[in-house]
Amino acid sequence: MTSQAQALALQPAKLLAVNVNGLAGKNKRRAFFKHVLSTSWDVLVLSETHCGGPDVAAKWLRGGAGPGKPWLGQAFWSHGTSASRGVAVLLRQGFAAKAKVEFADTAGRVLRVGWDSGPQGRPVSVVAVYAPADGEASRSAFFAPDGPLQQAIAAGSGSAADLFLGGDFNCRLPVGESVGAQPADVQRLQGLVAAAGLRDAWAAARGSVGFRPEEAWTFLARGPGRTSSSRLDYWFVPSQRVGEGWVARCGHRWDAAAPGDHAAVALEWRCPDATPRGKSRWIFPNLLLRDQGFVSGSKGELSAFLDGWQPNGDPQQAASPAGARWEAAKEWLKGRALHELRQRALQVAGERRQAHCAGGAAG
Repeated sequence: MTSQAQALALQPAKLLAVNVNGLAGKNKRRAFFKHVLSTSWDVLVLSETHCGGPDVAAKWLRGGAGPGKPWLGQAFWSHGTSASRGVAVLLRQGFAAKAKVEFADTAGRVLRVGWDSGPQGRPVSVVAVYAPADGEASRSAFFAPDGPLQQAIAAGSGSAADLFLGGDFNCRLPVGESVGAQPADVQRLQGLVAAAGLRDAWAAARGSVGFRPEEAWTFLARGPGRTSSSRLDYWFVPSQRVGEGWVARCGHRWDAAAPGDHAAVALEWRCPDATPRGKSRWIFPNLLLRDQGFVSGSKGELSAFLDGWQPNGDPQQAASPAGARWEAAKEWLKGRALHELRQRALQVAGERRQAHCAGGAAG
């Protein structure tokens, strides 16, 4: 890739699609903007905004995360006719300054925003989606060949653009190998996505690596005596770019719109031909030193490890015994620390999921 194309690639870029389950509440709205301002997203796709109109939207942006902390980037809205709808595309200040609306429906369910300076000089468009939640028939019409989502896909630069569809599709796509016939709305969404040359970024990022079942959830609802979980929120991205290695990471986050009943889908987009960074220096997390349980347990386990340690491989054989032993101890302790941090992160994620599912219902 030429240096000019790299300059146009807008990479690395961070994109977040999240059902905010309404931002009319002042405290919730400020918490949301505080999160997005502190995590530096380049592109935000919001669904179920419950925004009443342009004046309300302008007030929300001025208020931002609180006094002196407005949203200064661009913002595009499709408000719809109901307080239960609304989609938006927000762009970080200075990102894609010439972006413009290419399509907006009147129901507050789909909005396309595009600009010209994308990967390898191609135009880029982002489509915010909030599919109907009132049944398979409504979604089938929404995903139909002549429906509003297809109209958004064909708008603007159409197939000439690198297209990103993000939002709440209220539709359970199969994970991995699909078995048996799928509902009509699922079939139509799959056909529409395939015809547009798009792929599910979350599924593509995992490939054959696999995942824990709870990692597939983006929606939790608690009913009488039971809790249900589904994956309803997606980023659909260009298949060609996926094959070229543009998807750096795609995962689900439960901290973007708390309290809420949906996880956000976070996508990190990068230029695969960019010069890779060297291996960074790892620094031990000092917070673990304040955990007496971790410290005392690690001491015993490390002593046992070193008692049974023997040089392994030519590099360690060639090194001095003391030096090789020291390097082995550092590597063991690094692994122990990383394992502890992963376990804590999983615990926090589980607690957030449970907190968000209480009383949740599809919008």
